[in-house]
Amino acid sequence: MNSHCQFSLVLVLSQLLTVAHAAEPTPQEILQPTRLSLITAGSDLKSVFADVEKQTGNKLVDETARFRDAGEPLSWNFSLSDREFWPLMDKFFDAALLEPLNDTPADGLPVGRRYEGMTPRFGDAIYVGPFRLAVTQVSSHLDKRVIGDHRATVELEIAWEPRLHPLMFSQAIGDLKLMADEKTPISVPESHGELSVEVPTESHAVKLQIPLQLQGQQVGAISSLKGRIKTLVATNTPEFRFDKLHKAKNVTQTDGGVTVVLEQVRENQGLCELHMRVEFDEKLPAQVAQGSWNFQNPTYLENAAGEKLEHAGFESTMQTTRKVGLAYYFDVPAEKLAEYTWVYSTPAAIVEVPIEFELKNVALP
Repeated sequence: MNSHCQFSLVLVLSQLLTVAHAAEPTPQEILQPTRLSLITAGSDLKSVFADVEKQTGNKLVDETARFRDAGEPLSWNFSLSDREFWPLMDKFFDAALLEPLNDTPADGLPVGRRYEGMTPRFGDAIYVGPFRLAVTQVSSHLDKRVIGDHRATVELEIAWEPRLHPLMFSQAIGDLKLMADEKTPISVPESHGELSVEVPTESHAVKLQIPLQLQGQQVGAISSLKGRIKTLVATNTPEFRFDKLHKAKNVTQTDGGVTVVLEQVRENQGLCELHMRVEFDEKLPAQVAQGSWNFQNPTYLENAAGEKLEHAGFESTMQTTRKVGLAYYFDVPAEKLAEYTWVYSTPAAIVEVPIEFELKNVALP
């Protein structure tokens, strides 16, 4: 083979590899959990978390120092090899008496000390790839004045590996199957149609409320709760940057399945009012334009020194099936506007992933 042919072959292979690298992951690939080994003893939590992140890409943050009543010093002797992320981490958290702080903002999954009386994590959850599902609360309502009005609510907590960026979870009522025993089904009110919950900014787990209609049955437990949850996972969240703001007019940037349009920037009562819109490609799921995360996407002005200026508020200007318009307000003089770049981030590639699960022996009050 001459050198020209060799060069052509290398170029073609390089192009193919680039295309393969750029391809978005499939639902099956997203459902593959990371695996790791953890052999450690002592009390240095930061080094353990650094090792976990190196092996899996999952960032955990030590928040044990945030609590004044630290109790006994951290200590563990732990060894497990080649296990899936959640089962292994649940066993480590049990050994070290730790607990994820799912509602605490942090650059990663924050972990603190476990409160006294909390039950072990391992054995109390099921794992579906990178997702962890556990019943965290069950409540019951019995109206003594209405015959057959016996209702209950099962709270299902859904957590995910920190490397993932889920946007929302939904469960169709028709895909739920609950049994008190092999012959006695438990109904879910069909009026709900679909149960859904969006992921709040900086949250690390969500809770899906499943309502039950027991209809006067003497039910002590759910022997089987089967479902198929659909989750929208963002696989690409690019950063859009716009300069020359003082004369911007319908400037457009596109990445993946979204187009961001900077319509104009104008002065309004001493503030700079920045009008923009996001247009979503038809290939993205239909729910994307309606998601509340569109109002929580990171955005700021940045000067040449890299200093960030957060917005002072915003308002919605439009929302259709494929478009969202917003006006952001920044406290910056109009004559200084040319010194800034507007930065905006939004998911540009979103994959729908199914989570098929079965929970067993859920006690009812």
